[in-house]
Amino acid sequence: MIDSIITNMELRFTSLNQHFENFGFLYNLSKLKNMPEEQILKHCNDLHNVLHVGESSDFQPFELYEELNTMIPNLPNFIIDVKQLLSYITENSLKEIYPNIYIVIRILLTIPVSTASAERSFSKLKLIKNYLRNTMGQERLSALAVLSIESEMASRLNYDAIIKEFSKVKSRKFLFL
Repeated sequence: MIDSIITNMELRFTSLNQHFENFGFLYNLSKLKNMPEEQILKHCNDLHNVLHVGESSDFQPFELYEELNTMIPNLPNFIIDVKQLLSYITENSLKEIYPNIYIVIRILLTIPVSTASAERSFSKLKLIKNYLRNTMGQERLSALAVLSIESEMASRLNYDAIIKEFSKVKSRKFLFL
């Protein structure tokens, strides 16, 4: 059990460290104001390398760098984190002026740092797959997991209608004339 806890903690910290390596330079705006321009450009290029897929990309790294160099020194002092920066950009209609910053901050704030949904699914699997069900096939196990995870919706199903429909489809009686 302790080994399992240690492994899970290491996975979480690895995930969080990876997230911070990619987006960390944007979290502390006061530190970003004092960061050398070469380092900002390197962070923008690294972030682009992580987020681009093939030839498509949501932002341009050099344009992001230029926008950061233009916007960050002129920010009001009350803006200390990226949520406030996003609100400031939205409220002052600066999306068109700083589109790359706007896109990157939205990506930053929507990427889940937590693994709560995956953990919820695995905890449901632990409940379903106990030692009696180890021989169960993967398809049946997956179906039971979905039913357990979506238990609220499953409780609202009309079982009589489902049974009647199933019996119509699976009926083996043929009428020969």
